[in-house]
Amino acid sequence: MSARLSITEIRQDDPACTVLVLSGDLDTLAALLLDLQVETAIFCGRVRVIIDAHDLVFCDSAGLRALLAGLRKAVEAGGWLCLIGVHGAFERVLRLTGLEAALPIEADLTAALARTHGIDAQAAG
Repeated sequence: MSARLSITEIRQDDPACTVLVLSGDLDTLAALLLDLQVETAIFCGRVRVIIDAHDLVFCDSAGLRALLAGLRKAVEAGGWLCLIGVHGAFERVLRLTGLEAALPIEADLTAALARTHGIDAQAAG
């Protein structure tokens, strides 16, 4: 039985950054929800998107496409998208498809938030 996807947005002190916490299955129907959530965040200026996959149970090819589309949209808007909490079957799927090279993965939220400061420092220098 499929575990319905839940997406919780956690806004950060940085108004250009947000965390989307995924819980459940990222399947064909849920991929549309994720796509809309990422688009909305980017439209509202939150172009640095962190996807927390700690509670992600399953991800199919539509979910992978949604993640890649979100990455593309974030980069086009001048930001980035990265994953945290990658584990288990999801980690294996990313490795087997070679998408672990395309989708930035950070160890945890602290490391992901450090990307913001590192990128800002590089842009200023």
